[in-house]
Amino acid sequence: MIADSERYLEAIEQGKRVDSLIAGAEVWEVTKEVAEKLSDVFCKPIDKNKVRRVADCFVPRHGVIFYDASGNYTAHVTICFECNHYKVYPAPKNIDIEALKSWCKELGMPVFDRDDKYHEYFKQRKKAN
Repeated sequence: MIADSERYLEAIEQGKRVDSLIAGAEVWEVTKEVAEKLSDVFCKPIDKNKVRRVADCFVPRHGVIFYDASGNYTAHVTICFECNHYKVYPAPKNIDIEALKSWCKELGMPVFDRDDKYHEYFKQRKKAN
């Protein structure tokens, strides 16, 4: 989970490590099977009949970062479920945001559609630590 969206995006764009910008122990290790499910999210066609709400806040709270065997950053997905926007490098053609949301939930990541819910979540996490 991303605690500081602005600094996270800046670091990602510069190819820097983002470890210090992750909220507490909010890191999920991804197995090969789970990574393949994410690959399916990027590769499956989008149902153009689905209507999705889109805003322009882009305050991402979720990020998936891929590293190679040497620990070098190779790709990322940065997601804001509040406005349904995402940034991906390298860029795919289309992503089904609902499938991406389901993937995050399957991993056990909390997903909210409002900023105040994220603030409350981080506040509770801080109290717990």
